[in-house]
Amino acid sequence: MMAIFILSHTYVVDKTADNGAVGTLRWAINQANSHPGKDTVVFNIPPSDPGHVCSSGNCWWRITLSSKLPTITDPLLIDGWSQTLNRGNTNLCHPSYRAAPDSAGWTGVMNSESRSVGTLGATLGYFPCPEIEIDLNGKSNTFGLLEINSSDVQIRGMAFFNGGGSSGSQVIRVRPGNHNVRLENLFVGIPADGSEPVDSTRSDCVFVDQNTSGKLTRLYVGFCGAHGVKFGSTSANSSSGWVLDSSEVFASAWNFNKGDNLNVYFNNVTLRHNLIHSSDHPTATDKRVFGAGVEVRYNAENITITENTIYNNGTKGIFVDGGSAGVYITHNRIYDNGWHLPGPGVGVGRKGGNSKMVLVSRNYFSNNGGLAIDLDPSGASGSAGDGVTCNDNAFTTGYPNGLIDYPYIDSADVLVSAGDTFLLVWGRAYTGADSVEIYVVSTRDNQNCLGETHGHGEGGAFISAVPVLAQTFTLNVKVDSTGPDWSSGGLYLTALSRDNSGNTSEFSHNYPLPLPLGEGDGLRVYEARDIKVGWEEIYDPSGRRVARMGKGIYFVRVGGRFVRVLVR
Repeated sequence: MMAIFILSHTYVVDKTADNGAVGTLRWAINQANSHPGKDTVVFNIPPSDPGHVCSSGNCWWRITLSSKLPTITDPLLIDGWSQTLNRGNTNLCHPSYRAAPDSAGWTGVMNSESRSVGTLGATLGYFPCPEIEIDLNGKSNTFGLLEINSSDVQIRGMAFFNGGGSSGSQVIRVRPGNHNVRLENLFVGIPADGSEPVDSTRSDCVFVDQNTSGKLTRLYVGFCGAHGVKFGSTSANSSSGWVLDSSEVFASAWNFNKGDNLNVYFNNVTLRHNLIHSSDHPTATDKRVFGAGVEVRYNAENITITENTIYNNGTKGIFVDGGSAGVYITHNRIYDNGWHLPGPGVGVGRKGGNSKMVLVSRNYFSNNGGLAIDLDPSGASGSAGDGVTCNDNAFTTGYPNGLIDYPYIDSADVLVSAGDTFLLVWGRAYTGADSVEIYVVSTRDNQNCLGETHGHGEGGAFISAVPVLAQTFTLNVKVDSTGPDWSSGGLYLTALSRDNSGNTSEFSHNYPLPLPLGEGDGLRVYEARDIKVGWEEIYDPSGRRVARMGKGIYFVRVGGRFVRVLVR
């Protein structure tokens, strides 16, 4: 049997004209479509070309579209970095705009600065400016001005900006049934010099349809009128897996009152190591849902949101709604969201269906407009979240995360022994909780339920997770000297519960830590109720009497560590 080999072809773009002549990008895509097998488009445009643009010492090449680019229908690599390889790095800029903390404007960033993403020490570096820019010239198209209708397509090292339309029109769109699509090192919605565009892109920037898969990495997506990146558009869309990694998505939804930075409708999406900030429209018709950093909607499942920094979005950091399930929100920094409407850091709702198995674990929260985590059973439009859901000791399956109860911290203390500092916490957890996470409060508020006095606030620094046994939990941990100043007092603790399905509660009431105990201080009683009926002699395993105390639950130091003792 004779083997047949299809040789790949390389097509060179050497002019910025968009008339379809030999050497134009339009010509190159058409040539690649007509040749079976994966081809490559490279750039080698001379400085004498009329599309050569220079500003502030940086130069690049601008292709101004006359109409929608040809749909890509065969495997293809469009390599914008090839212009740099062939002509040198003539565009030495780095993006100079970021959202300011008060959302009032934009602030510069030093060249080569890396920015923290998430809580585990990852950083997101600067985005090098490309040499190839596509001016969309105000054009719009419901299938994308750059439409990808083939598997095995890769596009890198280019800028796309100045698109027209609104929601329902896209700059880049991946059509159904295509896989292994990679968009890398692209500016979308932003000119090649990284500046704030005068004619901002009015539509969605990147849209991927159902039954597709691929990776979006090192994207710089901003000033998108509708959504920054949108995964699907209707309920129960499916996907074979998408990853958005090491990207920055910001300032979306200025032209569409139902927009977000990231909008996720279908399954199997991972968002990691991204900066996501500043999305909102001043007349959003449903502020409870829209204007979020990330919105997970309508039966989406298997969604992982990990190690991102999500801040300064108009209504919420993350919103999970519409019957979504299996959403994992871990190791993110979520702060300063809800400046337009006082929404939470993470909202879990039921508008259009009950969301469940939403795991919210080991994140850092501060200064959000509402609760850090808000389980909102109302389903009402226009709500910013319903605030603290008070405990009822009942798991309610028809509501977000079953309205799993937050835990109670009944006692806590800091003890200093032989130079070591220990944090001791005891409490209760109900409605099926199998573990509790303990945090130091970053931001306090005054929302209380019956019998509470210190508010609920937001969990900042994560301390530890402990199991729940017989509806009680005990923490006995040596605290890191590089963490909070445990010796000065004034600290508050909070906690959340989770069950073995991932359902996570809101944060508990804040518990004020007293001043630390030293070795010479008397044994302090820790118990839910002050029971003093009779006395018991407590001995350690060596037979030495440790203490004499009444019935209840106590912490006792034995052999250099603290243990919980129950006296019945």
